[in-house]
Amino acid sequence: MVPFLALVGIVMAMIAMMKGSFPLFQIGNRKSAVIVLVISVIVLVLSVPTDDGERVELAQQASAGVQPQKSQVKNQKEFLEPGEVAMLGIWGITVSDEIIFSKELGSVFLSIKADEGYSFAQIPVAVWNTSNKTDSLVFATWKLFDDRGYEYEIESLADMYLGGNARLDVSQVPPDAVRGGYLVFQVKDAPGELHLELRTTRGNAKWKIR
Repeated sequence: MVPFLALVGIVMAMIAMMKGSFPLFQIGNRKSAVIVLVISVIVLVLSVPTDDGERVELAQQASAGVQPQKSQVKNQKEFLEPGEVAMLGIWGITVSDEIIFSKELGSVFLSIKADEGYSFAQIPVAVWNTSNKTDSLVFATWKLFDDRGYEYEIESLADMYLGGNARLDVSQVPPDAVRGGYLVFQVKDAPGELHLELRTTRGNAKWKIR
């Protein structure tokens, strides 16, 4: 509706400039017509929607602690910063630096303890299916590295001790939907810098998260 009104304003202003009077209001002032023309053009420009590639907003991830801001794709960088979005095929993926370290996962009735000298690192991740159909993020490998040269893989059974809303489920993600949850690694105590790496058939990405 707004673009239509702006176009009407432009047409009326052009008629006024040619005839020396403003239609409907009979304003015999070309300066007024010029003002209307300028305002109409500005309204028309502002009414055009922005490109989808520049409005990456992965919201609704409070359960995972992931609340990234609007961000452009940064795949060209060696390491992404927390909150920056990597586009790997149809998937927009981001990671938070709000890592939770704990010696034990679960509840009073069902729990798992980390090995001596190790802790569980729970890393919040958000995954966005940007396509127009339901899909699953398969053949994806996550690895965590620290500044001491250690490499860690996901604790495959640890996420069963997380709450239902905390587990990262990337199967059958609806179109344009976002899923959030935690990846769980068992790391040596007192880690310094950490970076998370994702490898998929559609590309790779790395985030420096600590």
